[in-house]
Amino acid sequence: MSERTVRNAARRYRIGGSRLAPDLPLAGADPRARPVYGCRQQVSAAELTEGQAYLRALWRQHNRLSHGPGVAWGLEVFPAASAADGTPRVRVTRGYALSPLGDEIYAPEDQVVALDCEPAGQDRCRNLAAGPVRRVVYLGIRLAERPVCPAPLYADPCDPLPACEPRRVEAGCEIACLAEPPPWSPRTCQHWADALVCHRPPPAPDALDPLRACPQEDGSPWVVLCELELDARGQVSEIGYGPRQRTYASQLLGELARCLAAAG
Repeated sequence: MSERTVRNAARRYRIGGSRLAPDLPLAGADPRARPVYGCRQQVSAAELTEGQAYLRALWRQHNRLSHGPGVAWGLEVFPAASAADGTPRVRVTRGYALSPLGDEIYAPEDQVVALDCEPAGQDRCRNLAAGPVRRVVYLGIRLAERPVCPAPLYADPCDPLPACEPRRVEAGCEIACLAEPPPWSPRTCQHWADALVCHRPPPAPDALDPLRACPQEDGSPWVVLCELELDARGQVSEIGYGPRQRTYASQLLGELARCLAAAG
């Protein structure tokens, strides 16, 4: 099917109540457009991947705008025994979080994480000799995917070692130390006040106080679980949840509002 035929067919449909412009790019160039398949059409792997990307983008957008980033449940942090080489470790319980990008982060089981928090070239012995030096780092979690299930690209009896590629992508998570918290965390009361201002009804045309632009997300994939205070030996001396961002299920907030209304 030629490009001209596709464009002529597209003009006969409506999107969002208005006809498509003649110069609208074909599906794939616009992230809001999804691929459409027809009978006897040859579909490539790239087109199928494009359809997946469209649905994932919609789901991320829903998570960002309807729920916001943070820990939904679990992902508590507890001290754990140090490794044999003295590397400090913590235990992170299973749980679920949403990243500022809208990604779902799911840890199906508890994990013991070794903390590689020493700056490059840092000498622990020098720190110990210098006296009680303490510093704070942040434990963060983000989505991590890895390809699995490798399979041959083709079956060729003449090629004993055919090329392989993964047939699945497995979703997991990465937990690591962060020297600084992501710019979006923690949220302040002023941030939420600005967010409410953004959702006010539009002002009159002659209003003197126009609406300010809604604050935009930084785009960091990390969710902060806690802050860790390290002593001069690099061992965890205190775990704090001050910078931890939380997000709550709509059912939980609804039930809480109902209970408060009934009590008051």
